[in-house]
Amino acid sequence: MLTAALLLAAPSSAALVGEHGACFTACQLPLNYVHFTDMTAPPTWSAKIASPGYMTSVVACMDMYCSREQIEWGWDRFRMLRDLGAPGTPLPHFQDVLDSVPPQPPVVDCLVSGAMVNSTILISRDNFVDGYRTDAVFARQLRLHNRFGRCMYALVTGMTLVGFGNRVLAQVAKRGRVKWTGNVLAPWPRAHAWYRRHIGTPAMLGYRHVQPWGILSIPTRLQSIMIFIYVGLNVGMGCYGYETFQNNMFWPRDEGTQLARYVGDRTGIMSLYNMVLLWLLAGRNDVVIWLTGWSFQSLNLFHRWAARVAVVQAVIHSCAYVWLQRGMFWACMSERYWWSGVWAMLVMGALIPLSILPVRKYAYELFLLLHIGLSVATLALLYLHTERFGYDPWVWLCMGLWALDRVLRLVRVAVLSFRTLGQRNAVGAITAVNPGLVRLRVDTSVRINPTPGDYYFLYSAYSLTPWENHPFTLASWEAAGGGTSLHFLIAPMAGWTERLRRRIDATAAANDRSETQPLVAPGSARLRVLLEGPYGTRRDLDHFEHVLLLAGGSGIAAILPYVFALRDKKHISVVWTVRNAEYAADVLAHELAPDRTRHVSLDLYLTQEPTHGRVPLFDTYSDTVGKPHWAVVRGRPRVRELLAGHVALAGGQSLAVLACGPGPMMDDLRAAVADTFGSGPGQADPGRLEYFEEAFTW
Repeated sequence: MLTAALLLAAPSSAALVGEHGACFTACQLPLNYVHFTDMTAPPTWSAKIASPGYMTSVVACMDMYCSREQIEWGWDRFRMLRDLGAPGTPLPHFQDVLDSVPPQPPVVDCLVSGAMVNSTILISRDNFVDGYRTDAVFARQLRLHNRFGRCMYALVTGMTLVGFGNRVLAQVAKRGRVKWTGNVLAPWPRAHAWYRRHIGTPAMLGYRHVQPWGILSIPTRLQSIMIFIYVGLNVGMGCYGYETFQNNMFWPRDEGTQLARYVGDRTGIMSLYNMVLLWLLAGRNDVVIWLTGWSFQSLNLFHRWAARVAVVQAVIHSCAYVWLQRGMFWACMSERYWWSGVWAMLVMGALIPLSILPVRKYAYELFLLLHIGLSVATLALLYLHTERFGYDPWVWLCMGLWALDRVLRLVRVAVLSFRTLGQRNAVGAITAVNPGLVRLRVDTSVRINPTPGDYYFLYSAYSLTPWENHPFTLASWEAAGGGTSLHFLIAPMAGWTERLRRRIDATAAANDRSETQPLVAPGSARLRVLLEGPYGTRRDLDHFEHVLLLAGGSGIAAILPYVFALRDKKHISVVWTVRNAEYAADVLAHELAPDRTRHVSLDLYLTQEPTHGRVPLFDTYSDTVGKPHWAVVRGRPRVRELLAGHVALAGGQSLAVLACGPGPMMDDLRAAVADTFGSGPGQADPGRLEYFEEAFTW
């Protein structure tokens, strides 16, 4: 419905140009270069209608060069222009004015004359032809501006339909109805292997993806192709289809000004179309995610590129109009549409450097506050800028998308956390390990059924900064009364998570000193926490015979739900790389306790020596009955060798590889998986090897 509304929408100004009514425009444009003595200055529409010389000259031209049908359409356009420029001014009937036209008025070339006239004139046929062409060219440009803008919606709609179709076919395949591995190339194994090895899996430049390159986030090669198509279409459509000629009645003998006007209009209109895509791809509650199953990270990547394209187009639009009004910039600043457009461009431009990766990473709270505030300011300024020209529906659509996402967020929070108003719904505890690991249990207000891969945004109740929230992957869950207890493992960093750690620490210390019986275990604290979710896409690993789960550091939290969901169904291997041995021991004693992972192989890689000698838990962990494999290895895993070993172990059976961890590990694994696709020795057919990446990035 959204796409249909976008494709059917059109600005009101489109009715003022084009074939219908072109006869009137072809007659009145040349008359703008003639000075009628009976017309008051400036030549407004009310002044033109009040001038007998002007009115009879327009009618004489229409009567000479236009058909009866063209005259009717043309007079309707005259009436529309009157309503816009001089509402309330009476417009006489065409025939009444025609009766006042003298016989055989003098023929004048308006572009040559430029003289003062005090009577009816007839413009030359060349003037009429040039005026008609001027109107036709301008109308064609306006059609192209909007058609090219709609092409962006067609592109996104097409990509969404492909993603949706691929998802539906994959779901059908899991039910055994057709043979399908989730890719249109699956029936052609060699082509499928080449695609997965060279297009679908690797990073754009071969290695870095999770790791940034300076201040840039590097997409995968497939994402890069989609971005290239999107940017290329915008560039190509911004350069195509301009027509200039010498006797253009808007800008005669100045083809440079004609081109500047058309380029300025094209980029301004396309920027508005892209602004809608920008807002569509910005929300957490995104229909594209619901239909395709794509991750928020992928949509956020395209959101950033839509923003860059829209801002560049807005800058070109602004520069073109500043050049067109050169020498009159400050005079134009008194006009609302002008100053609001200037400020909108500046605010949009400021959003780009304030949203680069270092700002998002090291000053997230500041980024979030500025991003929301400047985005709202942009929409307000764009409304003031576009309302006069009939393009404000695009701004309203952006506002609607933003408001809908915010309302759905509030609904999610209200459903999961409405009992928080009357009670503390969370219990937090900090491990003795340094750095301390925060275990947070949050009880929902209603019973829910979480799935592996879910993540939730957490807010502090009654916070002075309600816009501040952070995503955390769900580690485990259990039923609790009328609700569900959600368990999170949080590694405190700077900002909100560090404040949460200090808050738990202070509250727990106060409870431990209290003489009254505390309601929670020693070292724990009860809190009020608001939940928003669930979000995320579950990686369906059920139909794979073998599953390899790799985690780095706190990435173990994203792996745990899959361990618990699959441990009794198939062979699972967990490879966890962690720096701190005490940190690892704490998780092994709780989340990965032997009684919870009896049929799971576990390789623990320690990158630092224990600070207190041997870790007793490591000595007893492998003695647990039923443990198929348990090993502690010093150093980092050799990802390629590790993957090759599990591919060989799987034999001809299917293998799923899912990872969550630091950038170098993830990029090493992605490159290794890409190189493994093929039919040679040590390689795997893409129909039986799949790579899944859990990496939440902004």
